[in-house]
Amino acid sequence: MSDDSMQNEEHDASSRRAEQHKHEELVEAATEEIQTLRRALQEGLCRSDACNAGRMLAVTRLLPGCDEEQWAAAAERLGLTNWIAYPLGSDAGINLLKVQDALDDLSWKSEHDPLTGLPNRRAFERMLNRVLKNSHPCSWT
Repeated sequence: MSDDSMQNEEHDASSRRAEQHKHEELVEAATEEIQTLRRALQEGLCRSDACNAGRMLAVTRLLPGCDEEQWAAAAERLGLTNWIAYPLGSDAGINLLKVQDALDDLSWKSEHDPLTGLPNRRAFERMLNRVLKNSHPCSWT
């Protein structure tokens, strides 16, 4: 093996280590932010009537240098089951179909039992309110 090829291999290995280190720092910083957000939510940030009325808020955090596979591994390790991740291309266009699928999945999970797949109490109350709202008062007499 020539000196040039050995230097190239060392340079490549060094670049990979630097990229891995950068990724680990990114995941660590995001993890700290997520833990802070979790604590704030547990302490009552979202215990208002607006949260209980079914309103939602999307919080976005850009993670430059992180791809879908890296996020999936970190999310699984940290137990981030209700987080949506979607890639941004170089043109910053969002893959809307992926976002819509993720939102549909979260919506379904919020109203169904994870073990049985049956609608939960929240879904029942929403359906009941819709039926009561659409019923005519004269039909009660």
